[in-house]
Amino acid sequence: MQAGAVDFVEKPVKQDAFTDIVMRHLPDMWANLFNAFLLANYGNASLTFDDLRRHFRFSRSYGSAQFKKHLGKSFRARLREIRVEKAKYLLDETELQLQEISYQCGFRAQARLTEAFRAFYGVTPSEYRKKQT
Repeated sequence: MQAGAVDFVEKPVKQDAFTDIVMRHLPDMWANLFNAFLLANYGNASLTFDDLRRHFRFSRSYGSAQFKKHLGKSFRARLREIRVEKAKYLLDETELQLQEISYQCGFRAQARLTEAFRAFYGVTPSEYRKKQT
């Protein structure tokens, strides 16, 4: 448990107890897997839901339902949220120009970053950076 296990099964393993534990933690597992995939790939400007679907090998309808069920939002909404969070981090921690930040965070254009950033934080990335200095 100290190493990060979320639960345990006593020996001898009883199938019903094992199944119960797995089913209890399945929602967390899917949320973690989906987030890990997005965090590993957010910088890819051409990333689509089909990439996630192919990675996890499930149908579009099943994958979409599972994504919304476990993360509470659509693939596009969560991807945009991660990209904006990463852009904010880069604004705080680097002197990179906005165009480079946009590129690193998977936005196809600086205008897309500005639009998304304003929607999340109520200011443009330039305004945010000025306030931080």
